[in-house]
Amino acid sequence: MDLSLLSLYNNHSSKKIDIYKQIEKELDLQQIEAGLYYKKKYFKMDQEKLSNLFPFSGILDIQKKLIDIKPEEILFLDIEALGLSFQTSNYPFLIGLGYYSEEHFVMEQYLLLDISLEITYLDYIEKYLKSYPYIATYNGKKFDLPLIKSRFYYYGKQWEENFHHFDVYVLWKRLLPNKFSGGYSQKNLENKILNFSRIDDIDGSRIPQIFYDWQKYQKYDEFQQIIQHNEWDVFNLFLLFIEALDFIKNKKETLNSKIQIAKIFYKNQFYKETIKLLQNYLPANQEEMQQKYSLLYKSYYKMMDYHNTIFYLKKLIEIHKNPKEILFLIRVLQNKLKDNKQAIQYIDLLIELLQNFPLETKNPYLQIESLKKRKKKLSLL
Repeated sequence: MDLSLLSLYNNHSSKKIDIYKQIEKELDLQQIEAGLYYKKKYFKMDQEKLSNLFPFSGILDIQKKLIDIKPEEILFLDIEALGLSFQTSNYPFLIGLGYYSEEHFVMEQYLLLDISLEITYLDYIEKYLKSYPYIATYNGKKFDLPLIKSRFYYYGKQWEENFHHFDVYVLWKRLLPNKFSGGYSQKNLENKILNFSRIDDIDGSRIPQIFYDWQKYQKYDEFQQIIQHNEWDVFNLFLLFIEALDFIKNKKETLNSKIQIAKIFYKNQFYKETIKLLQNYLPANQEEMQQKYSLLYKSYYKMMDYHNTIFYLKKLIEIHKNPKEILFLIRVLQNKLKDNKQAIQYIDLLIELLQNFPLETKNPYLQIESLKKRKKKLSLL
């Protein structure tokens, strides 16, 4: 090798090492290896609130029933990456991890500036992924976790998804009403639910370009803002998760009616809880009234309480004459209560409704001729 070229190479390497040392000092990071950093921070938590919420035996999504979750069992995760694609050129260069331990929320961040150390970087992350039964992200089902998974596969590492994933974005979208003011971005929920506004936060769309400037020019003057941005993402993710638990457990009505929580109960087959929640609830408008009666009649039907099923179905039909619900009422009257007289009355109502407002459906039981045959058959019994 030409000695002059070797000299240039050594100068370049030493300059990079000097920059790594500067970054470590200026950004208050701990260096694992030259080009791979680590930071740890502690946040004091409201112990009274946490002790009132945990262990939590509620329902957090419509997929699973979760029993006795403890705060120290959940890992909160957020990444900053070079883009939004899943191409091999994209990777998460900053991963923020948060967890509850000994009355504190602990934040750990791993910053990767040298791609040759990515396998080491992923080894650190893997230890956490294997240690927690629950992982929480904000919209991470579509991005954070799939991107980390793609990097595991890139290096031939196994991806063991032995955890239940909470997507806090999905959770709040189900708890809050449709078209929630300002939308469901994390920053908007921080503002509306946590009363927190980020000051001098970096625009997330700029983050990839800042990292490209590092790769090309060794510029790192905005890294501190990226680290702060990631810290807010993870810590506020934890707070939003806690508020969601509080919202469900204490059945708060500050942001939404009980309807949204009742839907979660119903989908998880907690029919008694659904009924208890809605029985004496006074809806704010007709749309909520329809949802209340719909959830109540369905819950009673699942519990095989057909008299109350009929009671709330009738109330629903009074304010919203849906042909499918009228047909369901007819079936319950006919097959469960053997009340053919009432069934015929509602057959007449349904025939009149379909004559005035024809329904485009392939359902053979919602055809006028079919209903007339049903009426004739019941009349003969």
